[in-house]
Amino acid sequence: MIFKASEKAGWTNGQKIDHMPFGLVLGKEGKKFKSSSGENVKLMDLLNEAKERALNDLKSRMNKSDENEKTSL
Repeated sequence: MIFKASEKAGWTNGQKIDHMPFGLVLGKEGKKFKSSSGENVKLMDLLNEAKERALNDLKSRMNKSDENEKTSL
């Protein structure tokens, strides 16, 4: 309903919009962060860590792919 309302209001400029669900942010202990207790992490720090982890994962996959190509020669 909110998407239809935003389209009628002209806010989407004809572009398709989607809802992007996300899960909980968990600490190292596997428990969810509680914002009222002051344990929360800044969004920028969370995004930077996610970007770093994704880059490391990509590099690892590329290295494995390179190793597989060398052994198949």
